[in-house]
Amino acid sequence: MHVITSITEAEDGVVWFGAKGGLLRIAPGDSTFIYVVPTLGGTDEFIDVYKVISADSGALWLSTDQGLVHFNPKALNLSTGMLPREVSSFHINAITKTSRGDLWLAFDKEGLGCLRTDGSFQHFKHDEEDINSIPNNSIRSILEDQFGNIWLSTATGISKITAD
Repeated sequence: MHVITSITEAEDGVVWFGAKGGLLRIAPGDSTFIYVVPTLGGTDEFIDVYKVISADSGALWLSTDQGLVHFNPKALNLSTGMLPREVSSFHINAITKTSRGDLWLAFDKEGLGCLRTDGSFQHFKHDEEDINSIPNNSIRSILEDQFGNIWLSTATGISKITAD
């Protein structure tokens, strides 16, 4: 039995499920789940997928216990390495793609990250001496509102990053 952590529907109607221990899918008209991605990097270690969102060209972005993963379902190919080395293996609780195309990453204990469409990366961490910093480094969820603001739920409350 799999603990399901996230659900998304792809453009082709396939429903994808992030789960503790991997990724599952069910195609339109099917009644059976297919276990698609049990491991990462050719190891025998199962990945925990916390959030699944659609990417371009039918691919998926996965937030996992081993970092950000780009998955191409057609080729059954997993890619990592989009993030700087110092944050590449951080546990990511959630991910959202904004209307601008940026990917916002909710790190479990290391704050918040933003992978911009130009490939640059911005890392936000709590700073006790800065009242404008995020309130906590344990980010649980992320949402972009209709005005482009980014809302965070953290271990100590909510926070808003105003669109620039």
